[in-house]
Amino acid sequence: MSREIILVDSVTKGGIYRVAIIQAKYLKWKLVSMCNYRPWTELLENVSVEYLSTISIPKLQRTINILNAMFLKKVNRQELTIAHQFDACYLAMRSKVKYIGYIHDLHYSPIPQTRLTIPLIRKLEKKALEKAEIIISNSDNTKTQLESIYNLDSIVIEPTIIEVPNIDESVIKQKENTLLIVCRLSEVDKVLPVVEHIRRELSDLKIIIAGAYNQIIWKRVQKIKKLNIELKVDVSEKELRSLYLRSKAVLQPFGENFGLVPLEAAVYFTVPIIHYKCGVAKYFSHGTNGFVFKEPTSVVKYVCQILGEKFEQLAVNARENIIKKGLTIDNYIRRITKVLQNAR
Repeated sequence: MSREIILVDSVTKGGIYRVAIIQAKYLKWKLVSMCNYRPWTELLENVSVEYLSTISIPKLQRTINILNAMFLKKVNRQELTIAHQFDACYLAMRSKVKYIGYIHDLHYSPIPQTRLTIPLIRKLEKKALEKAEIIISNSDNTKTQLESIYNLDSIVIEPTIIEVPNIDESVIKQKENTLLIVCRLSEVDKVLPVVEHIRRELSDLKIIIAGAYNQIIWKRVQKIKKLNIELKVDVSEKELRSLYLRSKAVLQPFGENFGLVPLEAAVYFTVPIIHYKCGVAKYFSHGTNGFVFKEPTSVVKYVCQILGEKFEQLAVNARENIIKKGLTIDNYIRRITKVLQNAR
C-alpha cells in the first residue's frame, strides 16, 4: 500500500465521497475519513480505510468534524495527501503534510454559515488553500468561484469516473417509460417544482426519485407521495445500475458545479435531460445525445421526444458520446496521476 492518502470528512453516500473512494481504489492509496458516520460499505470494498473518529452522532456530525479538523485530530506525515474540500485541507494544513486541495463545491462548508460567520469561514478556507501544493477544481464553475471569492488559481480535473458497463444495444428494448431522478434527497425541494409541472402534463408517466438517506427527507415524503412518485432511499450500487437500465430518461433538475449522474446514466443507454447550469451540460449536444433546458416548462417536451420513435438513436448516441469523449475512469486516473507526479 502506498504511503499517500486520500483525506475526506466522511465516506457516506454522495458525489464527493464517490470521487474520493474511487480515487483510493484506482490509485491504491489509503483512504482516511474524519468520521465513520454511515460509511458507504458497498463502495468501500477492497479499499483500505481509516477513521480518525468513531464518534457518530448524526445531528452533531458537522460540529464534530469541525472540531477534529481545527483542533483535535491530525494525520500522520505522508508522502502526499489529496484533501477533498476545505475541512480536509485545513486538517492537512494543521498536520503539516504535503497536500493537494481538491475542491468540489464552495457552497458546502462543515461550519454552519450565517451572516456573522461567513467572513471567518472564508478567511480560514483561503488560508488552507494557500498552503496546498496544487489546488484542483472539479469543474470550470468551481474554478471561476475560487478565483472570484479567494482570488486563487486552480487547475480543472473533472471527476469523470465513469465505469462503462459491458452491455449492448439489446438492453434498449427492455427499457420502460420511466423518468429517473438521482439526487441528494436533502435538495428534493429543488426537484419538486419541475416534477410538479411534468406530472400535470404527463399524469401517467412513471417517475422515480432515488437518493441517499437524509434525516429531513421524511418531512417531504407527503409532497412526493401526492405527486405519485416512487421514492427509492439508500439504493445499492446494483439497484442504481438496475434503475439506469430500466429508465429511458434521467433528469438533472438543477444546476451543480459538475454533476456525475447524467454521465453515469448515459452509458446505460439512458438519455439525459440536464439543467443548463450543470457542469456536464457542455458535453451533450441538445437533441442529439441528450437535452439541455433552462425553463422547467420545456422538460415535458423533451421527455415526450425521448419516449417517442427517436428514443433508440438518442440512447445509442448518449452512450457513444461518453465513450468517444473519453469521459471514463481510465482517462481520469491518467490525468490525475500526471498532476500528482508534478506535485511530488
